[in-house]
Amino acid sequence: MEDYEDTIERVIPIGRDQTPEDIGRLAVFFATNPNVTGEAVKVDGGITQAVI
Repeated sequence: MEDYEDTIERVIPIGRDQTPEDIGRLAVFFATNPNVTGEAVKVDGGITQAVI
């Protein structure tokens, strides 16, 4: 049986879990960029794209 870290490395294209800092960086980007509005962005390390 694979442990959690091995599963994450195998399943998520960037090879690591997402952190609160990853989400925070995206929030700061949206909060400071007046030219971006109405976007939905997944902070999932590429797993959504890998599944499709």
